[in-house]
Amino acid sequence: MDAQLAEGLAKLFSTQIELAEIDYNAKLLSKAELKALQAQINPHFLFNALNTIASVCRIDPETSRKLLINLGNFFREGFKESSDIVDITNEINHVEVYLEIEKARFGDKLKVEYDIHCDNFQLPHLTLQPLVENAVKHGIYPKREGGTIKIQTLEAADSYSIQIEDDGVGFDYPANNPKGDGIGIKNVDKRLRSIYGDDFGLRIDSRRNIGTKISIDIPKRSA
Repeated sequence: MDAQLAEGLAKLFSTQIELAEIDYNAKLLSKAELKALQAQINPHFLFNALNTIASVCRIDPETSRKLLINLGNFFREGFKESSDIVDITNEINHVEVYLEIEKARFGDKLKVEYDIHCDNFQLPHLTLQPLVENAVKHGIYPKREGGTIKIQTLEAADSYSIQIEDDGVGFDYPANNPKGDGIGIKNVDKRLRSIYGDDFGLRIDSRRNIGTKISIDIPKRSA
């Protein structure tokens, strides 16, 4: 009986150790993917932002001062050492700072709408900004007359939903395919799947000359 008990305890401890190792490795993977996203912050964005600020400085010093503050806040938030999981308000604020800089560059060509129905949940750090940057770079910028980016949050029975939609040039792309065309999108998708499971990756729906919508669901059990 003692031998059976010892064997049972050994199996139990072995299973617990294996589960702990799996959890530890998953956390390491998530942190590595976050570092990869931080490294992907586009140097061209910095170059373009500084050029924009230099141009504005000649005619509107106060606006250029605000843009410099926004630029500093953008990089401070992007590179800060913090928890991998943050409030949705942090993510939206980071996106707002980024878009204020881009609006100074593009002027009336870039319009932004926010439709925030819930702001009481959390998600991985640096989830939204790479997706919004992709919408600006590949959706709005190539469109001669520009367009609008809409950011929306919704609450469902068992999850929170975030949608980033643009009416840019779009592209022929099958729905629910998360690969995207950039490393940033791929890393966001991988991080979401590693934290919440394969059912919670990015959902991308794009149509040429109509626009693109990226949807994210965050399960309430984790938010």
